[in-house]
Amino acid sequence: MKSIALLISLLPFFSYSQITYQQVFVAWDSAKICDNISIIPIFLKEQANYSSIVSLQEALKRKLVTIEEIRGTNQADVHTITIHNNSKQAVFISSGTTISGGKQDRIIAESVILQPNAKNNYIATYCIEKGRWVDKAKPFKDAAMADYELKKIMIIAKKQNAVWRLIENSFKAAGKEALLVQPYLSLQKNTKPIPTVCDSLLSVFFQRHKNETIGIIVLKNGILLGCEAFNSPSYFMVNSTAIVQMFYNAIRINHNQPTAKQQLISYANTLFSSEALQKSFLKYNGAFYEYNKQVIHLIAY
Repeated sequence: MKSIALLISLLPFFSYSQITYQQVFVAWDSAKICDNISIIPIFLKEQANYSSIVSLQEALKRKLVTIEEIRGTNQADVHTITIHNNSKQAVFISSGTTISGGKQDRIIAESVILQPNAKNNYIATYCIEKGRWVDKAKPFKDAAMADYELKKIMIIAKKQNAVWRLIENSFKAAGKEALLVQPYLSLQKNTKPIPTVCDSLLSVFFQRHKNETIGIIVLKNGILLGCEAFNSPSYFMVNSTAIVQMFYNAIRINHNQPTAKQQLISYANTLFSSEALQKSFLKYNGAFYEYNKQVIHLIAY
């Protein structure tokens, strides 16, 4: 799936102003099932081309961007970072992306598009490294998608204390509650890779539908996990590998019974019937992010 991200950086711009049934449909009959994951694609009604854009993960790897902490009177601001785009390449920063470094590791709390050579972009964050706060900050370097549990609690609760509680409970479950410093990213080192057969299946499918796929609804063991959708195929494709990996490794599911088909249809109708209903639902069950008055990314649980 990495080859897809490289391909889209070469193609032109296209996006829609909203993500509703007026522009999209849920392709129930095109669902892909592999291992214990079911992925239901969301397609555009009319095919589109791509924009020239890369993910923050790729931009950091290629040294296209630099990340700095915001300095207050005496210390850095935990909840804001500055990202400078030093390249001619647009960068998509996805909510739920974690970055290691600084005085504490962070999780990004919004989705943003950085235009080429755009400096001083202020980005909202939460801290995910409980207990570490050093005078000399480390350089920000690695970026990756947060796991399902962390991303969901950050988006639903929208509070630092809720993120702290998840971190404390996670270290307790791992038998490491006595550690004074609790870097959440250290718990993600044992993340299972997507099986090769699943990765290949999805890569071929997304490549075949690269001009129309803008999101997915995902179930694990028949239980609804959530949905992520974008207003452009390029934005989805550049984030698709990380999103699928996140859903694949989800472990905390609060329901025992599989989600019925009618429940799934009702869920999709709530999300995509109208902008008003969509935003009302996401206020308590997810989030949406706008750029230039367009919804560019929505996340729903």
